[in-house]
Amino acid sequence: MAKEIAKKADGNKPIIIFEDLDKLNPDDAWKVFYNYAAILSGMTFPVIYTFPIGLSYDARFSAMESYFITKTLPMIKISTIENKPFTEGINIISEIVKKRADLELFEENVITKLIGCTGGSLRDLFYVINASAKRAERRNSKTISLEDAQRALEEIKTSLTRRIEEKDYNFLLNIYNGNKERIENKEILLKMLQASVVLEYNGKRWHNIHPLVADFFREQGMIEDVRE
Repeated sequence: MAKEIAKKADGNKPIIIFEDLDKLNPDDAWKVFYNYAAILSGMTFPVIYTFPIGLSYDARFSAMESYFITKTLPMIKISTIENKPFTEGINIISEIVKKRADLELFEENVITKLIGCTGGSLRDLFYVINASAKRAERRNSKTISLEDAQRALEEIKTSLTRRIEEKDYNFLLNIYNGNKERIENKEILLKMLQASVVLEYNGKRWHNIHPLVADFFREQGMIEDVRE
């Protein structure tokens, strides 16, 4: 089939993308990628497979790298490791949003609020943009207000905090308060990464808790700093 497509496309081969494989549990993921690495990597045309983040923390991952060109795509950094705003990352995400939506549809400071509260996670950002837009539509409004955005953020905050237990609090607070590079407990870290409660950032690898989880801890009096 690939050869036939190439014949009709001036020699250009198709690129096949297998999405959602990153949602496999670790055991099933290894059955796919580790046991069938030679077959999956032996296609005569380009294939892109997504994979669970946990695989890259496993010692067996080095064996996969001999078959695949592996890339991890961390979140876009919107703050520094010291929890200070990172303007370059914020601007990059703003440009991405601009390519998908008319920024005039957002009232003042709404986009900045949504970017800051989603921590560089494009999946979460576009979820709250869609949820905010639907609420504005129900109000018969032509713009998305700060209240629309706040309601959408509360929804996703509730979803995130349902994924953690009180026994996880100290681990998460330890990350927020400075332990962003050292892996204290790999098993818990992977659980939190898969739940999107902890986010991994690009460049020199480091982690932070999701800004909405940090807001939850502020509400509980466990974090004392103030978010703008």
